[in-house]
Amino acid sequence: IPIYTAPGWEADDVLGTLAGQAEAQGVNVLIVTGDTDAHQLVTEHVRVQNAGRSFRDAKVYTPADIHERYGLEERQLPDYKAILGDKSDNIPGVAGVGDKGATQLLQSYETLEGVYEHLEDIKEGVRKKLEASRDEAFISKKLATIETQVPEVHLDLAKSQMKEFDRGALIQLFREFEFHSLVEKIPQSDGTME
Repeated sequence: IPIYTAPGWEADDVLGTLAGQAEAQGVNVLIVTGDTDAHQLVTEHVRVQNAGRSFRDAKVYTPADIHERYGLEERQLPDYKAILGDKSDNIPGVAGVGDKGATQLLQSYETLEGVYEHLEDIKEGVRKKLEASRDEAFISKKLATIETQVPEVHLDLAKSQMKEFDRGALIQLFREFEFHSLVEKIPQSDGTME
């Protein structure tokens, strides 16, 4: 299994870059993560699976699912988070504007830039909040945006293909990490089970 890293870049950025490169090479992509930030990467050929409370509750997101959940397009999600903020990711957002307000603003003006270009059209209470948090909002958008063009990352599909593996070494590793229930699920190197 190849390992992709890029010094100075977040793991999400490496993942976003790999997903875009795989899609460009005609590969359907499934990103399995507990992080909903990856929702902005969803396309017709890139899906994101988020864990639920149990494996059965896991959800695979398509563009239609993103629209249903957020009322927005996946490309708008960095703008959404720029307004809403996210304490878990230290993204300040716009103080005093919540989920519903962020969604309505982006449904009307498409992007964070569009919102700020139309401040005069926005109700006074929300406008004042936006004006007071302008710098935080644009910093938040930058923080919330997953980079998809990390220059040091290049997907090599040939190196990503499943190859023969040392089943004994894998069993030993699984036992060392106490993955006891998974040991019996390791296929033979020819793909069959014991």
